[in-house]
Amino acid sequence: MSALVPGAPHDSSKTEERQKLLSDLLEAVKQCQIRFGGRAELATESHPRIAVLCNRIEAVLCHGLRSKPLLSKNSSAFR
Repeated sequence: MSALVPGAPHDSSKTEERQKLLSDLLEAVKQCQIRFGGRAELATESHPRIAVLCNRIEAVLCHGLRSKPLLSKNSSAFR
């Protein structure tokens, strides 16, 4: 059995993974801005750059990225 220790290599690999996902997402957004920014052309998923952007967004959402929950368990957004 292995325990997760803060600061252990597991944490740094998770941080590196988050950074890689974010930088890949940022690069995909930049490529879409270069291609479609300031134009009236419709950007659809049939264009390779948009498909890459959608895949990167999906990867970020599947990963979760946050290391801590946004709200505490006892708080509610609805009051």
